[in-house]
Amino acid sequence: MAAPWFHLDPLPEAGVVLLAKDEAKHATGARRLGEGDSVVLFDGRGTLAHASLLGTRDRRGNVEASIDSIERHEPFAPRIELATALPKGDRLSTLLDMATQAGVDHLIPLRCEWGVVKPHDETPDRWLRIAIESAKQSRRAWVPTFAAPISVAQACRGGEGVCVAIAHPGGMPIPTAIESWGSRGDAARGLATVRILIGPEGGFSEGELAAAEAAGASRVSLSPHVLRIETAAVIAVAAVRGA
Repeated sequence: MAAPWFHLDPLPEAGVVLLAKDEAKHATGARRLGEGDSVVLFDGRGTLAHASLLGTRDRRGNVEASIDSIERHEPFAPRIELATALPKGDRLSTLLDMATQAGVDHLIPLRCEWGVVKPHDETPDRWLRIAIESAKQSRRAWVPTFAAPISVAQACRGGEGVCVAIAHPGGMPIPTAIESWGSRGDAARGLATVRILIGPEGGFSEGELAAAEAAGASRVSLSPHVLRIETAAVIAVAAVRGA
């Protein structure tokens, strides 16, 4: 059986480290791990440590582990940025969990004219916790990062090496959009990032679509059906990662 993963940041390259109380409780309680059992520690930024539990605790309930070896994982290419309207309630947790599993690298909340949920300027701590738990489950060395909310027009300003795609009925498949972007003159230095815009369930406004077109964003279609936001987000990320 593969060793379970636990989050530790910062993560040293050698020596004895402490699993914080919550992680320690999960290791020794739910996972029933004890002295000598193998674990994988990750910092969410590409570094993994193969370690062994020592079976000792400090006064705060933190459990000690000894690092046996370190390995470094580079992020997958291209980088995937998901600029998305936010769904209501628990569906946002589903979006964060599943998009992390699918391979999103960076999430940008979108301020949309027809959006129901208005994103806050500061990223809630809960979002990072969900992403970390999802990375553990999916054995992913990199945890997604989060940006402050921006408008659709701002999200469409891709910059060098960035292919921007906006999800809307009647568009092309994502792999076709990426291939088409690669044939442009401004793509000479290669594709670094794919940024996908997902709108609210009411769709993007005509003004937002016009702004996207003016900025050179490709219109892509994810399905012949109307999708929930979280479903569209996961399909889009998976389509890029598999392209």
